[in-house]
Amino acid sequence: MRDCVFCRMVAGSSPAWIVHETETTLAFLDANPVAAYHTLVVPKDHHVSLFDVPADVLRDVMATVKHIVDLYHDVLGLENVQIVNSSGVHAQQDVPHFHVHIVPRHRGDGQDIRWTTHPELRARFDELLARLRDDAPTTPKEENPLTWRYAICNELFEGWTLGRVARFCRDLGYEGLELAPYTLAERVDALSADDRAAIRREIEDEGMRVVGLHWLLARTEGLQLNDANPETRERTIRYLLSEIDLCADLGGDVLVLGSPAQRAPGRGVSYEQAWTYTAEAMRRCGQHAHERGVTFCIEALPEPECSFITDVAEAARLVRQVDTPGFCMIVDVKAMAHDPPPLGAQVRSVGALIRHVHVNDANLLGPGMGDVDVAPVLRALHELGYDGWVSVEAFDADYGVEAIARESIANLWAADPRFWPTEHHPYNPTTDKEVGT
Repeated sequence: MRDCVFCRMVAGSSPAWIVHETETTLAFLDANPVAAYHTLVVPKDHHVSLFDVPADVLRDVMATVKHIVDLYHDVLGLENVQIVNSSGVHAQQDVPHFHVHIVPRHRGDGQDIRWTTHPELRARFDELLARLRDDAPTTPKEENPLTWRYAICNELFEGWTLGRVARFCRDLGYEGLELAPYTLAERVDALSADDRAAIRREIEDEGMRVVGLHWLLARTEGLQLNDANPETRERTIRYLLSEIDLCADLGGDVLVLGSPAQRAPGRGVSYEQAWTYTAEAMRRCGQHAHERGVTFCIEALPEPECSFITDVAEAARLVRQVDTPGFCMIVDVKAMAHDPPPLGAQVRSVGALIRHVHVNDANLLGPGMGDVDVAPVLRALHELGYDGWVSVEAFDADYGVEAIARESIANLWAADPRFWPTEHHPYNPTTDKEVGT
């Protein structure tokens, strides 16, 4: 992989202090050592972690580890060594290329690995072992009705190819990309069947998939959903219908209508008239989305950013009035944070209508990167049995897009109630007061 520092070392395009090399492995001194002769052993082929490295490659890596340990014992007199592998972001894996640390240890070296133990888990040992037995019932991850997946919006990565975005985000643990149409073409209805197939293939070849589309009317000319001119309204609806086709062609699931400027009531159009126009447009979009096997979602956006459909209650009222298969709503953490009701309560109030979720912070960064606590939202989704996409939508690229992507998913996993038994979760409802439920 061109973006992988270890792959570049294997290829010879980045410097490496090589200790030993075989046909399939490379051993070199760690550039950030915790001790003299701190060594890394990697497979030459790119494998992200222990979860996807083939058994034969793992055997080769460990054979090299043993060779290096014996070498240091014979030549340096090494008597103590730590062998460490971290696989996954929350296991503190910092480079997404499988590697094993060989760390020489000496008395008084100042290094210490301390784990927090949980002896109370002994009471669950029988239960834990039962899950591993052949006769235990299992539920494949993809069939779990209470499992959502994490995605990220592509417009954050300005100037990156879709393949590069997909590859980078996949290695962090994301499973999907949500696309802004303006990043694909000036007008998406001009994209040919071959263009669409190429876009889909570029993302899927990296092990990711298209979640859907958002910013549907951003950076367009002459489109206005609630214009006084019926020709303008019809032209806008037809463009939205073409985006529904694009979403389906890309293998996506959802479309998100935010675009506050293009949905605001036009000059001379009252709120009531705009509501009528929007309801009819959403009925047509919902019907076509249902025919194409996707869902069209309205997104509530707060004032002053938006002047029309500004909270989740208003969005829910529109969805219920339209009452059309294929038309539902999205909740957005940044948007909800502008309203007084606690975040968890807002989610629960419209739970049955939610088909998509955007997570972010009021400071325009990713979830958990500001003052807004995303945990109440995730807990509410878990209670509701939500099984769609949870998509990171951040805006302030000056922070660093790689850092935003990395910190966002780490914060999501840390707050995810599916992986925290109540008694061990950082927030315990029996002892703490949750802000924003």
